[in-house]
Amino acid sequence: MNTNTAYDVVQGRYGAVTVLAHDTGACTESLRKYGEWAQNEISFLQRFVTSGSTVLDVGAYIGTHTLAFARFVGPTGRVIAVEAQPSTFVALKKNVDANVADGASVVQLENAIASSELAQIAIPTMDIAHPGSFGSTSLLTSLTAPPPSAVVNGGSAHEQDHARVRVITVDSLQLQSCALIKVDVEGVEDMVLRGAVETLERCSPVVYCECNALAAGMKTATVLERAGYKVFAHVVDAFNADNFFHVEKNIFGDSREVALVGVPGGREAELRSFPPRPCELLLDIRDADDLALALLNKPQYQVEVLRQSYAAQTGGVQFLDGYEASRLELDHLKNDNANLQRIRADEQEVFERRVQAVYEEKSALAKQMDDRISQLSALLTQRDSEIAQRHTDIAHLRALVAQNDADIAFLRTKVAKKEGEISDLRAEISDFRNVISDFHAVLAQRDESIAQLNAQISTQISEVARINTLISTLCASKSWKLTAPLRWASEQIQRRR
Repeated sequence: MNTNTAYDVVQGRYGAVTVLAHDTGACTESLRKYGEWAQNEISFLQRFVTSGSTVLDVGAYIGTHTLAFARFVGPTGRVIAVEAQPSTFVALKKNVDANVADGASVVQLENAIASSELAQIAIPTMDIAHPGSFGSTSLLTSLTAPPPSAVVNGGSAHEQDHARVRVITVDSLQLQSCALIKVDVEGVEDMVLRGAVETLERCSPVVYCECNALAAGMKTATVLERAGYKVFAHVVDAFNADNFFHVEKNIFGDSREVALVGVPGGREAELRSFPPRPCELLLDIRDADDLALALLNKPQYQVEVLRQSYAAQTGGVQFLDGYEASRLELDHLKNDNANLQRIRADEQEVFERRVQAVYEEKSALAKQMDDRISQLSALLTQRDSEIAQRHTDIAHLRALVAQNDADIAFLRTKVAKKEGEISDLRAEISDFRNVISDFHAVLAQRDESIAQLNAQISTQISEVARINTLISTLCASKSWKLTAPLRWASEQIQRRR
């Protein structure tokens, strides 16, 4: 077998998970589709685990629960993962190594079977090179009646299909504390618990055991009740609507899983205080009828268990037929309802598209209007600014006008004053003109007098010239004694001129 092609890696909620490539079971399908497995169940169990806790994962398979528990307990906690099948143990170790920091100190891996007694047995190995539902492999036959050829040393062909593994007990782990024991071992859960009685008494952990059938479940419930535990049935949806990949399609339909929850008597109130989620039921189990009703809430129980029972094989199928007919009718109704829902969804989608188109058209128009309003608002703002500026300018002009009015009034006062002064000047000018006129008259008279005087002077000058001539004549003809007085008289006449 070439194991290199027997494993795949799927990215999921708790990291990169190695899966068995040819596994057709629900676990691998869920990991591929949703990135997780049994998350509704894991979320329920998280309530019982705190940082630093010790958790025991019996039937760890490839480690989906182990990885979650390791994250819950943190670096100071401890997870013991027990897995018998060599092929799945390889995947379990890969997943712990890849996803748990310092995994060796946090996760203790045990390639073993947990049961009621210590031993070593041969178990059938899985052929993981070919398709198969590997997660549902049961070791019930190996534990209750191991085939002789599987437990002897030798090289028989039969032994080649088996692997020798240790059988341990939970008590042999000698745990000093334990918060949770999760058991998923396909029908031998009671054997695991019978090997854990001392641990239950010493550590009082919460116990969570898979329950697929009434007979096996009652055995488990009996062991828990004898240990002083109160038993509940946890019924939980296989599909998690809030899955890691956010995939809406439900490949599990209405499938559910059932597990028995055992709590010490003193913690019963704590468990009852948890608010139930829409994906789960928590039912009191006091007898087989209670457990039967819990299992009837798991739709696949009728097909996987009751149809295979001896009662069914000996004619007790009337209820199952009626149930299946009702289920088929219900499925038809669900399909019809689903079709109606799809039609409604399609109509709703068409309607929503039309509404969306109208909305987008209206939105476009509204945007255009908003843009236009924005433009108008901008223009109004600009106009308001211009008007405000104009008001400012007008106020300034009014101030200037008022100042000008004041200046004009002042000038008018000055003009009036000047006009008075001008009037006074005009009167003075008039008087001055009169004076000038009088002065001109005086001047005219003076000029006339001067003219007369000049005429007299001219006459006198002529007379003087005549006299001078006469004197000269006299002087020339008379004695010198007469000359001096005449000359003096001539000078006096010249001065008067």
